Amino acid sequence: MKYRPDIAEVVERYRQLYAATEPGAILVHVFVPPDGAVPYDLRDYGLPDRQENARFVDRYIANRECFLRGRLGVLDDYVPDIFIHHGIGIHSAYVAGDIEFSPDTSWSRPVIHDWSDLSRVVVAEDNPWLQVLEQTARLYAERLGGQAGIATFYHFSPLDMANALRGNQLFLDFYDAPDRVEHLLDLCTAAIMALEDRLWPIVGGVAGGTPLWGSWLPGHCIMMSEDVANLCKASDYPRWAAPWTQRVIDRYDGALIHNHALGLHDQPYIARLRGLRVLQISEDPNRERPLDHLEELIKTTGGVALQVYCRPDEIERAVALARGGKVILQTSTDDVATANEIVRYVRAHSLIH
Repeated sequence: MKYRPDIAEVVERYRQLYAATEPGAILVHVFVPPDGAVPYDLRDYGLPDRQENARFVDRYIANRECFLRGRLGVLDDYVPDIFIHHGIGIHSAYVAGDIEFSPDTSWSRPVIHDWSDLSRVVVAEDNPWLQVLEQTARLYAERLGGQAGIATFYHFSPLDMANALRGNQLFLDFYDAPDRVEHLLDLCTAAIMALEDRLWPIVGGVAGGTPLWGSWLPGHCIMMSEDVANLCKASDYPRWAAPWTQRVIDRYDGALIHNHALGLHDQPYIARLRGLRVLQISEDPNRERPLDHLEELIKTTGGVALQVYCRPDEIERAVALARGGKVILQTSTDDVATANEIVRYVRAHSLIH
């Protein structure tokens, strides 16, 4: 692998992480500044036209390669990857949606205004955004196959997709139309699996596993965001999220779930999902940080590997906390040499070397 020539050793450390039965299995990702940048503005491309998409993808790949080149020589546990990046809007638009672009992301407007609109929730061959996703995956495979990991897609969970399609009316629907919500979640579940099954044969995996969010998961695994659940009370997770998220995971070999510090109350429930390999918790502005709750999170999430961020000046504290469980730390620093000092420190205090 061009951007990770020691990939076999990296994968072996992940295998040890997932097999660990004793606390103190710690891996680390250290980010350094990229080797330049290739700026882009999503509004400059006539998406979803496929010629325009090819033009955008060419620029995005060049920009991503700057990031990958910048971290060559970092001896951490990061699996170099590229992921489909057309903003959050495309995560539901490949089913149905009206996308609005900003320079570096997108949003989709709700399209289910009446329950008769549920007939629109289908993965249709003529959907131009579905064609964009497949084309992007093929371009990634042609340009970066064997050089970096290629994620199929960073999927919405069924609940996240339902919210994108229905809007915030969904939260009232929990009470006013629960049967309709369940039907919508069924449709979203089927759509997520249909897309994953289309993209996986195009991009495949890495060394018998799946590259997701910089980590390696064994077999064909899937990544989903579980963000909307973070806006709900904890007891809503087993009612309105877990059954459908679990259905998706059960189809594959496991999953990485992404969510946020806003949802610290959800973590014990999410951790109960069968086949969950990694629980990635992002920081949020003006919220308590996952790192500050790491000891509690380790106790309440069992043997799931937690992926959390710490500042470089917090690495000693983070490692001390992580030694109580199974953790993938993410941090950043100014250069490769300092990054490798951090790696050496983590390995000296981890069960995994």
